Amino acid sequence: MKKLPVVAITIGDVAGIGPEVVAKALARPEVRDACCPVVIGDVRVFGDSRFAAPLEGWVPIASADQLTRDLLG
Repeated sequence: MKKLPVVAITIGDVAGIGPEVVAKALARPEVRDACCPVVIGDVRVFGDSRFAAPLEGWVPIASADQLTRDLLG
């Protein structure tokens, strides 16, 4: 299996359109096939059902210390 580049994506203002844009981008198979996305932002935002579907299989973490090469694939 090919190692994918890790790409950090910030959600920006949680009250703005950022979370929706990130969720829509991650819903696209070609985005997920091209990278290992790490979304940076308030985990509670993606608990909202509007954003949860494209993030199936996501692993919430509390800090960067929890990021490991095993977790990133």
